[in-house]
Amino acid sequence: MFEKDEPKNKDAGLEESESSKKDLTDEEGHPLANTDFISEKIKSRPINSQKLLRRTIITISMAILFGTVACCTFLILEPLLNKALIPATSSNQVSFPAEDASSEIQRKDLIESEEKKAAADAASAKASVTETAEKEVKAALQSFKISSENYVSMYDSLKKVASDGEKSMVTVTVQTSGTDWINESLTRSDAVSGLIVAEAGNEYIIAAFSNKITKAQKMQVTFCDGSIVSAKLKATDNITGLSLLSVAEKNVSEKTKEEIKIAALGSSSSSEIVGTPVVAIGSPTGSPNSIGYGIISGTPSTIDLSDSAYKLLVTDMYGTPASNGVIINLNGSVIGMINMSFNSENQKNMISAVGISELKNLISMLSNDTSRGFLGVHISNIPDTVRSADSSIPEGIYVTQVDTSSAAMDSGIQAGDIIVSINNSAVTNTTEFLNELQKLTSGSHADIVLMRQSTNGYNELTIHASLN
Repeated sequence: MFEKDEPKNKDAGLEESESSKKDLTDEEGHPLANTDFISEKIKSRPINSQKLLRRTIITISMAILFGTVACCTFLILEPLLNKALIPATSSNQVSFPAEDASSEIQRKDLIESEEKKAAADAASAKASVTETAEKEVKAALQSFKISSENYVSMYDSLKKVASDGEKSMVTVTVQTSGTDWINESLTRSDAVSGLIVAEAGNEYIIAAFSNKITKAQKMQVTFCDGSIVSAKLKATDNITGLSLLSVAEKNVSEKTKEEIKIAALGSSSSSEIVGTPVVAIGSPTGSPNSIGYGIISGTPSTIDLSDSAYKLLVTDMYGTPASNGVIINLNGSVIGMINMSFNSENQKNMISAVGISELKNLISMLSNDTSRGFLGVHISNIPDTVRSADSSIPEGIYVTQVDTSSAAMDSGIQAGDIIVSINNSAVTNTTEFLNELQKLTSGSHADIVLMRQSTNGYNELTIHASLN
């Protein structure tokens, strides 16, 4: 019924095969060799698991080694690269504006201004009010009495000044190691108050008076919001005992940065400073976060220290030998740093502070890593009364004492000499002399012209001193 097509298909396949073989020719028509018998099969190379594991371990080890070396190299070179690639700018330097006594508002000027204003207001009021109104005003003034609420309001205002000032204060916890009476090792912790005086570059700078800071094995700073950050000693002045600490800005949280404040440094050089109301903050009673209210009760005296003329502000507030911190005026500006070690015997329990005006230059020098030159003279101004009584006394500063083993003693300066110039700059008072002296660093040379009294009057001498 059906026809078989197999012979036909077979013949067709043979014809197609023959045709394909005929087509295998080169360009000139010559037949090519038949490659149908060639058969190639690519087999994948077997994986050596041990060798692969070994190479993986070597690669990971080299990566860890490279990372460790790179990290150590960065930590070592990072400070050097920062100094080389990012030169110090004015924003990284700590400096304070110079005080101008002529532009300072004196209390008597303020009183005169207020009196003139009051007189003008009174005249204007008198011209515009009736006799009845005058009687009513007079009666109201006579009936006015200060109540306890008024005192509460006044002290609330003082507390607000203190609270705002405490944002610039820190508690420095100092840890030192030692042994007890049975030779057992122990760790002692002490707390002192510090003042945030500047933010320079990538660190906060804190000033504090304490001889415990230089002996500390570990220091921590507690800010006003309670956060605790490690600190390190930046510099210490051996003459005053003032120490500066630094806290890395990166270790301070953003929340804390919003809470704290850089202290506003005021002026302690006003001739009208006696009687000024002040607030003591920090540790005025010897314990942290205590407060005191009072006034500057005595004329500032000069502290007898080498190469300096620091003023001591004495208040009517009682303290202890452990008192420290700062005193601020009612504007919240710091006018002194509490230091009880300079008190006289008859005022040893009164809270006293070193005037901030005289400390500003010192803080700037220590903050900027400037090594202070040491001459070794104790100086004072010559009182006008003494000069008036003896017109032959030269104009200059009086040397009251010379430190032993100092540059001043080695160069021949003596107590009783009157220094009239230093490095060709005339000096007529201690401020001018110290400003010139603070320009010199350790190892600098100073040409000092002085007058020395003899039987024939005062003789001029030129001294060449090499500062320690």
